[in-house]
Amino acid sequence: SLVLERTSASQFIPDIHGYCSLGVMMDFMPEGNMHDYIKGSRLAGGSTLPPVDRLRLAIHIATSVADLHTIDGTPMPSIFHNDICCHQYLFQNGVFKLNDFNYARPIYINKKTNEQCTRTSFGMGMWKARSLEELQRALGHPDSGPVKPDKIDVWMMGNLIYYMLTDLYTFEKPKNLSWQDSG
Repeated sequence: SLVLERTSASQFIPDIHGYCSLGVMMDFMPEGNMHDYIKGSRLAGGSTLPPVDRLRLAIHIATSVADLHTIDGTPMPSIFHNDICCHQYLFQNGVFKLNDFNYARPIYINKKTNEQCTRTSFGMGMWKARSLEELQRALGHPDSGPVKPDKIDVWMMGNLIYYMLTDLYTFEKPKNLSWQDSG
């Protein structure tokens, strides 16, 4: 609820009207979420959205993450979502809004260097939408190092934008299309 309160100026994050313990009162959003849209598109054989609408949805996603990362008006992000996926975007009046900040975490700043502290754990299970750096670290890759938390959100945001533009999930094998269909 703190994140929702601090981002109330964003049109890409829902407004909060009240909260109590674990409950949050916010706008009613009966139009579903991005997962509903993706599932419907896949069942219909692919998105029928024209390229300009796909771009508009990508802007909704990117702007919501930018609004979250600039919550306190400083050039360095202070909070990261940590769980950006299609289930977290609710649809209202033609706008997808980033929601569900249960896994959001603060980003700490090193007082001596004034740089963002890296993290070795994010409190989340590994799944294919997590960042490449996280997966490498979890698998013990020799070149893996600590990860900057806001980059996790950027990776997951990229997964959603990739889907919106291609109708393919990240790492999903593309269908063999003719050159006429693929253009």
